[in-house]
Amino acid sequence: MKKVWMFLLSIPVIVSCSVNKEKDGVRVGKWRYQTKKDRAEGALIKGRYDKMGNEKGIWLYYDGHKRVRKEVYHKDYCINYLFYENGNISEFGLSKQRTDDKMIVWDKKGKWFLFDEQGTLVKIISY
Repeated sequence: MKKVWMFLLSIPVIVSCSVNKEKDGVRVGKWRYQTKKDRAEGALIKGRYDKMGNEKGIWLYYDGHKRVRKEVYHKDYCINYLFYENGNISEFGLSKQRTDDKMIVWDKKGKWFLFDEQGTLVKIISY
């Protein structure tokens, strides 16, 4: 009887953890993309969509086992981190959303900070 109750209680947890769902043709919830086009190990992209199909929260991009990008979405702007193969930040900056011919486009805005592979700031570019 105890096993039956444990199983019944675990159903909501299992259902809520599903990935790559669509609702009325719109991507919602957790999403995970795996691609092997460019590299043998493939690229992995993980993130979450809101109920309108917009990226929300933290999105992570991996090339094999190395993190290459992190994006943190806040409505119409995004904080971007790009990484070197050694794990150090190569670029950091803000991008802002705009609509162009019914497509969503992200443009770099404000100051972007560029670093060398040792983590030393080498350049600041304003957009």
